[in-house]
Amino acid sequence: MPQSTGLVQITNTWVESGGDVPLQVVGGGLALCMSMTLDQSLVGNDYSFDINWQVVEVATGHINNNWAGQIFNNGNSINLDQWFLEGGGDYTWVIDNNSNAYGVLAGGENHAETSGAGMYILRVYIFIDAGYNGPPPGTAQWAVSDDLYFWRD
Repeated sequence: MPQSTGLVQITNTWVESGGDVPLQVVGGGLALCMSMTLDQSLVGNDYSFDINWQVVEVATGHINNNWAGQIFNNGNSINLDQWFLEGGGDYTWVIDNNSNAYGVLAGGENHAETSGAGMYILRVYIFIDAGYNGPPPGTAQWAVSDDLYFWRD
């Protein structure tokens, strides 16, 4: 069961390859997917926000992190109000077609694997924390997904 402080929740995580939801990823692209619920009370307070997509190679324990702020070339946490213009509710994120960036293809550089094949874990973290103007104490929110295991051949 995913853990959260209550006002933000990760409701599901999954991987896709070629439009399917496999237990075993064979070749091709890889999409990391996450659905979440955001409480309306968090919108409109100028809070900062980020998602961490973490892929762990089970054999080595190597962790490959991709922050939403980095993926979308922000370099920093993101203004929650700008990303969730519609307000609170249910949202789905899919970051796809670049499995090498997650460390799940042929090795080299800072990628998680050595040969590309093996067991991986997807973990997703959401942080809504100190607003750009500073939130009142106790308003920081977070959510962590359950570990999702998948195999790469």
